[in-house]
Amino acid sequence: MKRSKKNIRKDYGKTIIKNHSECIDMLIDEIAEIIEKCIIIKITQPSIDRNKGNIYDTTRMHWVMSIKRASTADYVLSVQSGIVLEVYTDMVWETHESGRIIFVGKQAENSIRDKYVGKRIPQQFMKVGSANPCQYVNC
Repeated sequence: MKRSKKNIRKDYGKTIIKNHSECIDMLIDEIAEIIEKCIIIKITQPSIDRNKGNIYDTTRMHWVMSIKRASTADYVLSVQSGIVLEVYTDMVWETHESGRIIFVGKQAENSIRDKYVGKRIPQQFMKVGSANPCQYVNC
């Protein structure tokens, strides 16, 4: 469903939300200002469920990206529905037997996590219909 304010309507004094993204927009209004070299990796709830709720494993595995370019990033932002769930650092990138790349890293320090976790990514990184869930920022 296309994101627009038309997806929210008032009906007999109640707000009816027709779109999950519109609900997120209403609840979380703080937008993260991304100034570090980051890779945004968008993950979905079904992929988290397949990894038994493990956000780190869901975020780190099986991406079609350039190892050379990925290695220039200082952080990986794990994002679901436009909201940063976690931030990882000290990534070591390698090619998996599937031919895709994975990283091994650790949770970022609290000063970085406080800047991003629980905040929305800027709208420019929320392009509807974008096929690649990985986006380089400042890299």
